[in-house]
Amino acid sequence: MENGKCETEFDKVGIGTKETQSLSVKNVLVQGHKVVPVFKDQDKKDKIGDKVVLFVKHPDREDPIELSQARYLKGDKVATSGL
Repeated sequence: MENGKCETEFDKVGIGTKETQSLSVKNVLVQGHKVVPVFKDQDKKDKIGDKVVLFVKHPDREDPIELSQARYLKGDKVATSGL
């Protein structure tokens, strides 16, 4: 910072340095799981139930992926549900 002016031009600063990698559909290996409570609101007073988070290994990715939702066809629409 010089003379009260900021040297960074915020309108030219990028967000993040990592591109998201799109993975092709392949079989994955489940390496583990955890059970997470699901609450109705953010104050975590009204518990709805539990959901499962799967730790899976995709052949094209080094790090494990956490899966906690599934998308499926319901009639002619795509629906999303927690595991």
